[in-house]
Amino acid sequence: GRPILLIWYSDDMFCRKEQNILLAKSLKYYFPEIDLEYQELPGGHCQGSGQVDETGEYPFVRLLDDWLKKHEKK
Repeated sequence: GRPILLIWYSDDMFCRKEQNILLAKSLKYYFPEIDLEYQELPGGHCQGSGQVDETGEYPFVRLLDDWLKKHEKK
């Protein structure tokens, strides 16, 4: 199957990283073959999708676009 990407911010909402880890464990329990990938973005909650970086892009959008291109079925 196709991988699933779980994303959080280094200074995200309280317990966000742990929520993603619990989600991953639950998914692995019910679907042991699932392919999960993880990415921690710098900054606070929604920072990567609410503020452009020095290149004028949104970090969240760039990360997701790059990840999707990497996993695009040929």
